Amino acid sequence: MPASPMRATRPTRGIRFRRPKRSSASGDRRLTTTGPARRTGCSTGTDVALTGLWGSSRDDVWVSGAKGTLLHWDGSALSSVDSGVQSTLSCVTGTGASDAWATGGNGTILHWDGSSWSASASGTSVELTGCFARAPEDVWAVGLDGRILRFDGQAWQSVASGTLSWLSDVWAAGPDDVWVVGHASERLDGIVVHWDGSTWSTATPPFEVSNLRSVWVHSPQEVWAVGGVSEGLAIRWDGSAWSALTLPPNTKSLLGVWGMHADDVWAVGNERTLLHWDGLTWVRHQMPPTELAIEHLDGVWGSASDDVWAVGSMGLILHWDGSSWMLMTSPSLQWLTAVRGASAQDVWAVGSYGTVLRRQGGGAWTVQPTATEDTVLQGVWGASVNDVWAVGTEGVIMRRLE
Repeated sequence: MPASPMRATRPTRGIRFRRPKRSSASGDRRLTTTGPARRTGCSTGTDVALTGLWGSSRDDVWVSGAKGTLLHWDGSALSSVDSGVQSTLSCVTGTGASDAWATGGNGTILHWDGSSWSASASGTSVELTGCFARAPEDVWAVGLDGRILRFDGQAWQSVASGTLSWLSDVWAAGPDDVWVVGHASERLDGIVVHWDGSTWSTATPPFEVSNLRSVWVHSPQEVWAVGGVSEGLAIRWDGSAWSALTLPPNTKSLLGVWGMHADDVWAVGNERTLLHWDGLTWVRHQMPPTELAIEHLDGVWGSASDDVWAVGSMGLILHWDGSSWMLMTSPSLQWLTAVRGASAQDVWAVGSYGTVLRRQGGGAWTVQPTATEDTVLQGVWGASVNDVWAVGTEGVIMRRLE
């Protein structure tokens, strides 16, 4: 997947910025946050729920939210930018500093040209929940009732999707290869639709699928989706058809998926589920022995086939060296929800109670001081080794700069 520009995130519950807490010590490098007056004594932000996050670089980050809220980080300060609307803006995406889009309630679509936001006619009033910009002349928005819109560089046009399902995620591998996943609004029946450059067609597998949570695209011939309700589900597109991949017996719902190649994919999930796809079969890997009451594995990421990390409940940290999983010493017993590295030598994990862990240069994992302990951090992303972001509940966004 391309590293830049950043892919538009799925809506994050109530992101909020807080003003960084100052330290009397020189060189303070804590993950800090910015925000409302009730926490800092001066008004610098907003208390509304923020729902979308996207950036083109470390000094160009947008956050969208309720009541038409749009916040911009320019590398040194956070500022509120007038959107001209009151609708909730669920998603923000773009291709560069002078080309960003925000979508949301009542069919709202806004465009940023580098100096101001302006409304763009969508032709619909349904809520637009997801968006993805592949190029300035190839932008997509999806929403309720199976709504799919495309911007061709001139105008937004509604494209028949062939479904009335709730569409939640979109990924474009190219101008004629776009995938959208979702589920029936009143049920958890999975839905997949595909754009071939001229029309959308239902691409849902001819077999039962449920609760498709996410999609990982390696190439037009390698598309993966995982999920499940009580039992795990993994499906794969080979360029011509979907196939249900046989999982080991008693596999529970899958929560995370990551891969290096088409024959090197990892999936993690409930009840210690840890699976690897070798190109032919899914193989269950046993966790190393531990006395901790580990229930779930939530996040997986790697820098190479022999350098993969998985995290989960009770501060669990596992490492794959290419031949076996090893239990790593964790300095925390908090629930770890996500893991991501800026490089193989700089890996981060985040979790409950504002927990942030870091591993540098092959050394031990250490707890990083943060300015909040009242949130569950659910995602982490590194623009570089020196610039790391974390987001979570209670409206928190944190950034660490060196």
